Formats: sequence, structure tokens, C-alpha cells
Amino acid sequence: MLGPATSACAEDAIVDAAMADIDGDVRQDLVTLTRPGDRDAHDVGIAVYLRDRDLPILKRAVLLPARFWGTDSAGQQPEITILENRSIKIHTENMAFGRSHWERTYTLSWRGGRLLVAGFTYAFNDTIEHDQSGSCDLDLLTGQGIRNGRMLSLSGQRIELAEWDDSIGMSACGLDN
Repeated sequence: MLGPATSACAEDAIVDAAMADIDGDVRQDLVTLTRPGDRDAHDVGIAVYLRDRDLPILKRAVLLPARFWGTDSAGQQPEITILENRSIKIHTENMAFGRSHWERTYTLSWRGGRLLVAGFTYAFNDTIEHDQSGSCDLDLLTGQGIRNGRMLSLSGQRIELAEWDDSIGMSACGLDN
């Protein structure tokens, strides 16, 4: 899958980056979280660069602007990690401002030339009304998960990151109201 024809701008800032093999060819690939200079301060995009099989270069395979939430402020900075199983983990949070604190973790998988959302984890708490809290951890590929400590079973889904909206995960967690 090649991402949309959107191009990166000189004003784009790399918020975080990670290198490891994500496509199974035993070569180091690069994944970056970017914040375009011409977008809202909370819009964080993702770019995936795969190592070329013939040349010693990285070629952009995916560029998706405004996929995640994040800022430069402490407690709101997005992070990216590539796990040993080649999955990409993106963590976003609002742990610094307001009374409603939350964390979201997205697990992405490169499968058949497509960047899929394989997992979605969400946790929230109200710093004043302590009983207003919860969590949900979903494996979207298998449909298995845990919501507030109880097993949850849904239909497995193969959703490309380009088609993802957080409302999909929130609805699956039963938190769409």
C-alpha cells in the first residue's frame, strides 16, 4: 500500500521516530511521527519508510497526516516504538491538563503491504470524580479484548490505518456515548 499522494513539507517536525524491521525482510525500516507546520498543533501524522531491496535507501511507503493527537507539552507528547514482533506501537496521552486524563495506545502491523490497526488500548480517569475511570484493550485482528477487567469478544477486523478513526475503537469498547 502506498499512502495518499500527500507530500511532506519542509516545515514538518519529527515528533518521534523508531527504526527496526517492520516488513520482515531483515532490514531496518523507519517510522516517524510528524507534526506538519501548517496544521493544528494537535495533529500528528505518521510516515513509514521501507528499506529498498536493491539500493541502500529508504523509500516512503505511507504518509498519513493528522492520524493521532499530541502536542509538545509534557504529558501530551506522542511516542513511537517498534516491538520485537515487528509491530509498531504508538502511545498518545493527555496526562497533564484538565481533569479528564486519558491514554491511547495503537498497535500497528505491516501485513501484505498494508498498515493495519491490530490493537487499540484506551484508559481514562477523572481526577476529581475518581469513580469515573475505565480501560479497554482490544486485539482488533482476533476480536478479543478486556474492558474494565472483563473479557470482551467482538468480530475480528482488518482495518487499515488510512481508514481508522478513534470512534471505531471507542465504539468497540462500548465507550461511544
